[in-house]
Amino acid sequence: MLTKFKEYAQKLFLEDNFDLDLPKIDRSSNKERYLLNVLIRLKKSLILFKNNDDYFNDFLVSLRNYLIVFNDELDLKGINISSNNQFGIVKNSNTNKFFCRLDLPNYIDKNLVEPAFLKGNYEIKLINPRNENPCLVTDPKIKKLTNYSCFKSEQQKLCVYGALNTPEGYTTLISLPTGGGKSLITQMVAYQKDGLTIVVVPTVSLAIDQENTAKKTIRSKVDEEIFYYTSGKDIGSIIKAIRNQTAKLVFLSPETLLMNQPLIDEIDNANRLHYLKNVVIDEAHIILDWGALFRVDYQCLESWRNNLLATNTTLRTYLLSATFDKHTTEILKKMFSVNDKWIEIRMDSLRKEPRFIYVEAKDNIDKEKKSIELIRKLPHPMIVYVSSPDEAEILKEKLNNIGLKNIHTFTGKTNNSKRKELIDKWIDNDFEIMIATSAFGVGVDKSDVRTVLHLYMPQNANSYYQELGRGGRDGNPSLSCMCLYKNSDEKSCETRIKKQILTEEKIIKRWFSMLKSPMTKCERNIIHLDTSVKPSYSEDQDEDLNLADVKWNVYVLLLLRRNDMIKIISVTKDDKYIFSIEILNSCLNDMNYELEEKIKQIHNAEYKYQIGGFNIIKNAIKKVEKNICCWSEMFCETYRYVDEFCSGCNYNVKSDNYLQNNYPRNSVSKPVRYYSSNNHLLGKREEACIIGKFMSSIYDYLIKQGVSAFVVDNNNFKFVNNSNINNVLFLNFEDFFRLISKNDFFFVSGLIVFVYSQDENKTFNYYIKVKNYLSRFSNFKAVHLLEKNIYSATLEKNFTDLIDGPIINSDIIV
Repeated sequence: MLTKFKEYAQKLFLEDNFDLDLPKIDRSSNKERYLLNVLIRLKKSLILFKNNDDYFNDFLVSLRNYLIVFNDELDLKGINISSNNQFGIVKNSNTNKFFCRLDLPNYIDKNLVEPAFLKGNYEIKLINPRNENPCLVTDPKIKKLTNYSCFKSEQQKLCVYGALNTPEGYTTLISLPTGGGKSLITQMVAYQKDGLTIVVVPTVSLAIDQENTAKKTIRSKVDEEIFYYTSGKDIGSIIKAIRNQTAKLVFLSPETLLMNQPLIDEIDNANRLHYLKNVVIDEAHIILDWGALFRVDYQCLESWRNNLLATNTTLRTYLLSATFDKHTTEILKKMFSVNDKWIEIRMDSLRKEPRFIYVEAKDNIDKEKKSIELIRKLPHPMIVYVSSPDEAEILKEKLNNIGLKNIHTFTGKTNNSKRKELIDKWIDNDFEIMIATSAFGVGVDKSDVRTVLHLYMPQNANSYYQELGRGGRDGNPSLSCMCLYKNSDEKSCETRIKKQILTEEKIIKRWFSMLKSPMTKCERNIIHLDTSVKPSYSEDQDEDLNLADVKWNVYVLLLLRRNDMIKIISVTKDDKYIFSIEILNSCLNDMNYELEEKIKQIHNAEYKYQIGGFNIIKNAIKKVEKNICCWSEMFCETYRYVDEFCSGCNYNVKSDNYLQNNYPRNSVSKPVRYYSSNNHLLGKREEACIIGKFMSSIYDYLIKQGVSAFVVDNNNFKFVNNSNINNVLFLNFEDFFRLISKNDFFFVSGLIVFVYSQDENKTFNYYIKVKNYLSRFSNFKAVHLLEKNIYSATLEKNFTDLIDGPIINSDIIV
């Protein structure tokens, strides 16, 4: 495999021919895809340098990466590289070819860095889940719609069926690790029945990616059914498809749902007709992370969705992400749960790809020196995170001054057209170092980022984890490196946090500036607040209100909502936000002592939460400096349901079996599915037994009885091919016992069919355990399927002798 890549690379230099066809690869191999991208970046950097020698050092960056990854040496045909270059590139005097030493600084552990280069024979081991675990086979509907014959994992299977079996009017929060297959959840609920599913996504790039993925996956009339919308795109075809009730999946930004009136009206009409079936919010943790100030439209989704639900009580809501911390989960439940119609399916786990490195600088000069060294020598592609747009531009200038010119910045100040251009170039391997703030990352589908370098301290472990998660998305090892001058960076982080929280006095004054404004309108108990009102503490009341002031006004209203002081009825947006609210706490009507105390309490709680997150990451750094803990422990402290796991050290390595068999992380005990005692199959009995050949007509009959799950011996999964078994969970006996022992009744309640083999010992052992659970729980009823009655010499009884219920011959059903 490596030979064809090496031959191609050498031809680039010897033949000076850039039109050579790239080597063919196995697209299913994560490693081969990465190797091809390394080659593409080498080629593009060579072309750039050949056209303009200002890009010589950028070429050396790509060359270094290539030589280390491939463990190769190249004849560079006349390209002179100084022996004292800063990249570890050395000329072999015997062959006159160049090779590269790892040449890492002594403060970096090469055992952590080498895997991220995928150096040597490192390869991800891919397994065929179906061969490893037959019960991961998909049901016929999923197979027919997507051509997927098996799920990626037990976690994905439970999430998909949990979503499909979400009752009408419920909200289901689902966490599934990055790369775990959340897209299939969205696709299957959209195609579960006729109707429309709206998917809210945070970025244009993610909307495009999700639409492309869905169209490639779904085997249907996708051009009439699947759409995305962003500003500037033709909306006519989307509106037409919704109106004609052919649209099934539409991907939108939260801003669209507040600003595009024709589309808003069409969705409202679809909802009134009950054609709108599901609302999915992807990357839902962003509602809190971004929605407090940066992208306030996210927290406005609550009132939009609640108004839909008021008209259409059957509407289902899904909140999807890889991780949710405790605080975020609590707020989301408050915002999106009505009458406790709330389900959590938690498959949280820490990712295995990152190797964590912490580099301490003595002062700012030392930090700059080490930062440049790390940017030169750690694996690429690389994202360098800094705290602000200004810092991004300063770092870019410093790198330009040392000869690294093909570097770009992506920050909150980057306009939309430039963002799209940068993302396209980044994905197309036109450059390999991106300097960014937190504005960059979500929805950028570049899977082979090998290093995420933090040159600032994120304000909490959650923000840090989201950013480092941009690396290693192809499943191969990556580096998460943080380089800090601790005294300065800690203070900067604390200052940023304080700037993000208004003082108690300013919260109150902004509230009353809006409430008492002449622009405020009242209709009975509904107050319409104009957020373009200048706050009363502003020195110049005639000065135009800037965008930041509008956002701070919105921040106040969202803060009051999160603390149950007001109810947000609706939000409209044109050039400003108009919030229609209802006051829930009467102390908000006038300035009084009770209000001051309440706002003080809210402010202190907000500050405590933010500082608490800061202290977790600060304390983790202290422990890592003393080498007394794993860097990943802070994530376990932040995310309630994860286990400590780090691929880069031996502190907290858990076995794959442990991780695989501990799902879901929480107990999904409700809602429980009940089986009507009026049904003639069981009547009021707990169990029944059907004896005879496993024929499709039997399964058709059982499906009509309302089966919620089939529990099958691993050898019998071939019967799943029956075309009428849809939206029904399949488990093996071990998984059933695990779920019911954890009180996961959402998955294992109602009518459950147990399909046994003819293995005497196994069958009787399974049955006795099932019987034990039947006696303990009233949440499920059992139908036992057996091709032939079997006899237990140990019990001296036939299988049917143990059944406390009707024994039915399959011929009667047929």
